[in-house]
Amino acid sequence: MRNLSVKAKIIMLSVVPIILAVVSISVLTLMEIKKDGKNQVKDYEQKLFAEKEAQLLHYVEIAKSTVQSFLNDDSLTDEEKKKVALKAINAQRYGTDGYFFIYDYDGNCVFHPIKPENVGKNFIDAHDDDGVYFIQELRNAAQSGGGSVEYSYFKASRNAIAPKLGYALPLRELNAFIGSGIYIDDIQDQVAEREQQISETTSSLVTKIILFSLFITLAFSALIFYVVQKMIVKPILTLSE
Repeated sequence: MRNLSVKAKIIMLSVVPIILAVVSISVLTLMEIKKDGKNQVKDYEQKLFAEKEAQLLHYVEIAKSTVQSFLNDDSLTDEEKKKVALKAINAQRYGTDGYFFIYDYDGNCVFHPIKPENVGKNFIDAHDDDGVYFIQELRNAAQSGGGSVEYSYFKASRNAIAPKLGYALPLRELNAFIGSGIYIDDIQDQVAEREQQISETTSSLVTKIILFSLFITLAFSALIFYVVQKMIVKPILTLSE
């Protein structure tokens, strides 16, 4: 600094604070943009999940209502009630692979349209690779009045394990719960697509902010250089002559 001329010192003292201010504002703006992008993705994922959960609840409520309409038919014997009720939901499907199942609170399979060989077997200890005991969790949800459970299950169309959302409601007439599950791997696909879109938009915005910041810095630097040269340095040099 000692070897710098008065002119250079004045320009540096004037320009450096502006550069630091512009850089600071730009950095803070970029951080907010990235934070906002993450929040958008998170909100979008929660929205998709809530829609899936509401859809699944709607399907299970319809199935439960169907079963109860037969179980509460006093014109039938108890055996007939159960038989016609299970026959009714056996025919109910939704989507491409949606179906309903019934388990008692001990984990015994009462009804399963896709795997009838499971009926009578106990699955209380069934769990996925992440250690989620989904039959137990669905039972607990049903005993609490109804609720959803996330777990992983084999998906035939992908020939792989995929995330699944299950929902269970109590079926007090059978001392059991009725439920269903839908795969939610499509949510991950949609979220990944949204992340890519936001990333591309953010990258474009970042480039514009950097260019704008550079322009502002250069413009202010040129203005300060002119002002210092015209109104400070020149009068000082004139006085020194």
